[in-house]
Amino acid sequence: MSKHLWKPIPKILLLLTAVIGAACTDTPEEAAGQGTAQAINAISDVSSVAFLIEETQLENVLFLRTTPFNIFDALEYDFNFDYASGVTGDQERLASITQTLDVNTAYTFVLHGTAAAPRVTVLQQPERAFDVAGTILEIWFSHFSPTAPAVDFYLGPEGFDPATVAPLATAITETTASAIVEIEAQSGEFVVTETGDPTAVLFRSEPTGVAAGETLLVTLLDASKEVLGDYALSVGGTVSTGLLIDDRALPEAQFSNASFSSGPVDIYLTSDLQNPLATNVGPGQITAPVVLPEADDGANVSLSVTPAGDAGVILVERELTIPDAQNSIVFFTGRQADDNTLLLALPSNQRVVFDAARLGIFNGVLDT
Repeated sequence: MSKHLWKPIPKILLLLTAVIGAACTDTPEEAAGQGTAQAINAISDVSSVAFLIEETQLENVLFLRTTPFNIFDALEYDFNFDYASGVTGDQERLASITQTLDVNTAYTFVLHGTAAAPRVTVLQQPERAFDVAGTILEIWFSHFSPTAPAVDFYLGPEGFDPATVAPLATAITETTASAIVEIEAQSGEFVVTETGDPTAVLFRSEPTGVAAGETLLVTLLDASKEVLGDYALSVGGTVSTGLLIDDRALPEAQFSNASFSSGPVDIYLTSDLQNPLATNVGPGQITAPVVLPEADDGANVSLSVTPAGDAGVILVERELTIPDAQNSIVFFTGRQADDNTLLLALPSNQRVVFDAARLGIFNGVLDT
């Protein structure tokens, strides 16, 4: 802490200061307290945006993600969303909104719509002080999926039937949010159904936990090309953030033959050499996405490659990590004549760049 020496100020200086102060009306506004702000990127054709207060960047927000909260003086600000142009690489303004932050209030700025017609909707909630030894939390729900109907939100034990419990929120329509409800900390699954029909399940999360001592916003969004399934839940709280994918969504893979000396090939599950996943994949070709069965251990899938039409000759067999509800590309590469072939699975980068094309490069040469 800096220290200042005090000494008497001459009367003429005091008088001059008073005159100047009286003539100046553009004095900085003083805040009565603080508020908080976070952002959600709900625009599917903008894979990443910068969230700014005035011209200061706070967070980089991927599609489907919710940022942590940032604390500011309770004043009026311009909140902006910028994106990196795929053409120039420069940051360009996508959307802006002016908002006054109230004391002890949390604001969520949801960027939604499309890149051509972006919108910002502001959700707000009172901030709450929780007992550090308590077992409760607050939870509320919002809906920013352009394809989903009005929905009900549930939370229950793993595998529960939503028809046997009451929803935590009901009849939530697009661009709206529910009231805040208080629940006990617990582990379980989130389920989203069409309003009034608990058998019409739109989404069931993987098992997750909700912890005491925070206010949690759970937002329904359309899934992306990287996160499979129809919908996803973006979770943002005063303490934690995360993304929940549909536990029922199976992984997908595209198969590419990058072994130009091997000729066309077939790809199988090692456990089932009777039913190929892809057939007659020639050198330089890539297949459409193929749905894979869920692995027993949740991620590892054993694949075998054979010459086209000859399942009795295994060119290569390998166990690959292909995460559930995600799209991967499986490359077959190497030289069959040298008995030096390889299967390699890579995440499929299908994030949308709405104003440019995306180019991916794979080096399949084994001896470089």
